[in-house]
Amino acid sequence: VRSGRLKLDESEETETREEAVEATTARSFAGWVVPLAFGVAGISSMALQVAWTRGLALSLGSSVYAFSSILVTFLAGLGLGSLLYPRIMGAREPSLRHLGLILLGIGGLAGLTIPALGYFPLVFFKVFPLVGDSFFKVLLLDVILSGLLLIGPTFLMGLAFPLATHLYTERMSELGRSVGEVYSANTFGCIAGAFIAGFLMIPNLGAQSTLKLAAVLYLVVAVALFLGQKDSRAPGLSGLAALLVLMVVALPRWNPGVMGGGVAIYAGRHQHLTLDQAMRSMFRPPAFYADGLSCTVSINYYGQRYEEMAMRVNGKVDASLGRPDKQTMYLTGYLPGILHPNPKQVAVVGLGSGFTLQALATVPEVEHIDCAELEPAVVEVGKYWAGYNGHVLDGGKVQMHVTDGRTFVLGSAKQFDIIASEPSNPWIAGIGNLFTKDFYQTCSQRLAPGGVMCQWFNLYAVSNQDLKMVLKSYYTVFPYGLVFQSAPGDLLLIGSNDPVQFDLDRLRKVYQEEPVLRRHFYEIGLYQPESILGHYLFDRETALAAAGDAPFNTDDRPLLEFSAPLSLYSLDQMVVNLGFLREHHQNPLPPGIEQTPERLKDAAFGWLNQGDNERAEQLVAATKEPDEKVALVAALLTKNADKEKGNEAFARSLELFPDSGLIAAQWAAHLDWMNTRYEEGVTLSKIAAADPPPGSDYFVHLVQGMALVRTDQLDAAEAAFQKAIDANDDDSDAYDRLGYCLLKQEKLDQAVAAFNKAIERNHTDPFAYNGLAQTEFQQENIPAATADFEKAIELVPDDINALMNLGLCYIKAGDTAAATRIFHTVLRYAPGHDGALRFLAELG
Repeated sequence: VRSGRLKLDESEETETREEAVEATTARSFAGWVVPLAFGVAGISSMALQVAWTRGLALSLGSSVYAFSSILVTFLAGLGLGSLLYPRIMGAREPSLRHLGLILLGIGGLAGLTIPALGYFPLVFFKVFPLVGDSFFKVLLLDVILSGLLLIGPTFLMGLAFPLATHLYTERMSELGRSVGEVYSANTFGCIAGAFIAGFLMIPNLGAQSTLKLAAVLYLVVAVALFLGQKDSRAPGLSGLAALLVLMVVALPRWNPGVMGGGVAIYAGRHQHLTLDQAMRSMFRPPAFYADGLSCTVSINYYGQRYEEMAMRVNGKVDASLGRPDKQTMYLTGYLPGILHPNPKQVAVVGLGSGFTLQALATVPEVEHIDCAELEPAVVEVGKYWAGYNGHVLDGGKVQMHVTDGRTFVLGSAKQFDIIASEPSNPWIAGIGNLFTKDFYQTCSQRLAPGGVMCQWFNLYAVSNQDLKMVLKSYYTVFPYGLVFQSAPGDLLLIGSNDPVQFDLDRLRKVYQEEPVLRRHFYEIGLYQPESILGHYLFDRETALAAAGDAPFNTDDRPLLEFSAPLSLYSLDQMVVNLGFLREHHQNPLPPGIEQTPERLKDAAFGWLNQGDNERAEQLVAATKEPDEKVALVAALLTKNADKEKGNEAFARSLELFPDSGLIAAQWAAHLDWMNTRYEEGVTLSKIAAADPPPGSDYFVHLVQGMALVRTDQLDAAEAAFQKAIDANDDDSDAYDRLGYCLLKQEKLDQAVAAFNKAIERNHTDPFAYNGLAQTEFQQENIPAATADFEKAIELVPDDINALMNLGLCYIKAGDTAAATRIFHTVLRYAPGHDGALRFLAELG
């Protein structure tokens, strides 16, 4: 027994010596490995934080509160992990294997957050009805969702720091130095990670790939730690890490339609839809999707033939082809361009669709426009807008500056005749500094003598107090100014250091000389040059009086950035703000403009544009003997209230003025003849074409051609489309229509020529690519048809007709595998589609 005990004692002593040697070796190894590993972990952790923030912003929104909720949960996880480290480690001796296990866990859990982020918009959509009546409930939901996503990996990050410090510290006397060295290594890593992720990885690879690489980097460091030890478990743990790397790399791509759907903003508007229906509307796949330097930008096509397009920034629509958006974007350019007597140098903050640039470039005196746009991805999608904004970026007048608009104005040595600022909404974090008194003071200093500034502001999802705050901040700086309403939800503030008022002679001169301006005016419902006067609300003095004792929004106290998000889900705010504006809208015309009956009739169309139906109704009621303008106003008012009664009102107006091209053109434009009333469309468009209103030639002949096609008068339709082209050769729409008309007549070579001309004018026209591909298919030019259907599908990925036709092209070419893939794609977008199911059955 004694001998056995001696042997046991010797064995324990030997084991103790081996552990001591191993511990000494581990400390020596830790002397350089721990700071290095923790520095690399810092790179990964900050890359994760930046990418998580960008991904979560697409679900939770872009307000300062949404970003704060993400930061709070991130820091809470770190703090909780560090706090519980002593309890978790207990009396165990820390080792590099422990650090490796923690980094392995961080990498694995970070990998799990990637698919979870892809589903978060759908989760938010389903949960929104429970919280959508209150911003603070939505904020609580933001905190819960971000907490569920981040608590695991951030908790382990919090464990890693005290463990690394524990490993690196050999003696208590060196504790301060050890902590400082480990912390500095991690800090330098975090700095590098933030820079690499924010400026290099996300703009070039996207947020999802950045998350993948950061998670993989954690796993690689864990493998290095495992293999650097003499531990029998190292191969198994390294194999597990390698498996996790493969799983993370193989994760499927996020659905860009879901991520870019703007669920944080638009979930409330789509609650009447099922999730399947939402996938085919709110979450439709985009033509373009990119994680840019500061935000995620996407492009979507809508409409029966995809004639509508919208640009989304972090899911929020920032520009579209819709009528209200066009009113605002055109008037942001035309109002200051006409109010200034001789504008030459112009600065624009925010590119958007380029329609404001186009309006300003149309003003004849303008020589140069500097446009500052912060996000390179917005500039990149300019190619999608080029076919609609007259290729304004290629016209020679515009110089793009990819920089912050405020910095550009502040740093510019120029004096500008016009500064137009149309940024995104102030509830978005980082935008509020473009609505501060300090920024307006900078703009005031950059205006040349007689210079004019135009500032956009939203009336929807903003409190009345915030509206007053912006009015006061703006007009306290500018001693002269006018307030306009460009559309029901949009306000335009005109400010100047010098007196500013309309010069009707200048307005008429520019109107007469510029056909593009006339066409734009007609397109947005301004049928005479003086119709723009109807967008006027009140002057600077009235604005300041209405603002009352509202506080200023300043750089030091950026109240708007914090108060604006609070009204994001308040649906009644626009009604309140419109009532506030109507209360102070006492004079129907701007100062210096005589209120003659004729001018009030012209202004009525501006009143209709801004939604002031009451003022328009008063004009109609007060007119004893209406002329064609008042008759049209009456018809439009009736149509806005009841479509069918509107047709009756248009009929009465046309009976009074049977030769009125204006009434006939507007009735044809608003008539639902595409479904049932084709002959009426032909008759009305013929009357309108005989006496087209100013600026309407293109639209009148386009509508005439469409009506003639519907009644199979194809030769006459062809002639009408050609007249539309003669009136405006820059637009692709008439060439599209002409191409389909020729295709219907089986004039295939001429149809190909027409579609190619449409594509020359608009390289991103899905309607043209579809028509060209259909024509080439009939010509048995299957390779060309295949290529053009593929281009159409790149623009509208869920275009069922284009997908079915592409499948037929592959069948014709003998590529059954590709055809099968396409028909399965059809079923993904349109479950149960009979044609796709039939072809799949035939293909086996």
